[in-house]
Amino acid sequence: MYKFARIVSFYPDHYSKTAGLGLYYDGDNWVYIHLKPNNTEDKIILACTHATVGCS
Repeated sequence: MYKFARIVSFYPDHYSKTAGLGLYYDGDNWVYIHLKPNNTEDKIILACTHATVGCS
């Protein structure tokens, strides 16, 4: 189990900018929890991207 706590200031000036934490095992198994701009509103959202290849 992993625990993580952090306070961040994030003011992106482009839709592709993100700020977050990556947990990396290998190229097929990783998690990226990040803040990113919402494409339709002037808000920041929390997103999670992951890959789990070969897990049962």
